[in-house]
Amino acid sequence: MVRRLLLIAGASLIVLPSAAQSANPPRASAQLDRCHASLDAAQRYAVFSAVMRSLRAGQDRMDMRFVLFRRAPGPFALFKRVAAPGLGVWKRADPGVGRLKFRQKVENLTAPAAYRAVVSFRWIGADGRVFARAQHVTLACQQPDLRPNLRIGLITGSRTADRSIATYDVTVRNGGLSAARGFDVSLSVGGVPVVPTKTVGLLRAGLRVTLQFTGPRCTGTEPVVATADAGGAVAESNETDNALTVACPIVGTNSSR
Repeated sequence: MVRRLLLIAGASLIVLPSAAQSANPPRASAQLDRCHASLDAAQRYAVFSAVMRSLRAGQDRMDMRFVLFRRAPGPFALFKRVAAPGLGVWKRADPGVGRLKFRQKVENLTAPAAYRAVVSFRWIGADGRVFARAQHVTLACQQPDLRPNLRIGLITGSRTADRSIATYDVTVRNGGLSAARGFDVSLSVGGVPVVPTKTVGLLRAGLRVTLQFTGPRCTGTEPVVATADAGGAVAESNETDNALTVACPIVGTNSSR
């Protein structure tokens, strides 16, 4: 579900005589001015702008309309229209205006997603009829999911002098786009938790850390399970890949992702 979008829009009308315009300016254009990504949804926004010029030396009326489209992640996802207050309505210049410029800011964007604006333009003659139209599509504002993503990358095991005890090395990776802070990593052997759990104070994006546990020696039929952030202390981009289960690694069966 798309979160409610908060809109802040402002218009700037400029009156330009025909001679002041360049030789063959485009009659209309639209663009993405700024795309700001953030972990905080309230700080995610896009700014679109559009400009149109009079086609009859200010003797026509000019209208423009912004429509926002959103594309969810996925190889087959399409851009779909987003309904929000302030969008999809015609914005009109006063009579005699030679150039109409409007900026539209859209805030509280969801992530991950991409946003673009389709801007429609129309020119209305003195008789009240539309005599010209145009439409432009802006570049997309990409809003990545900046949250961390914790995964167990590898579990290995080795014997100790005590035949009933083994040491296990558990590698935790942060495959997300921001740091993860203050989370626990747990291990169980044959369904029995190894205590104590390990605490990671900070794991930056793209890095890994290896933690060592001492617990009962597993056999070839006993699963060894490691879990990162089982308590849900870290808000992640993917909460479904925090655990890894392998067969007893001491007998030569290692697993990695």
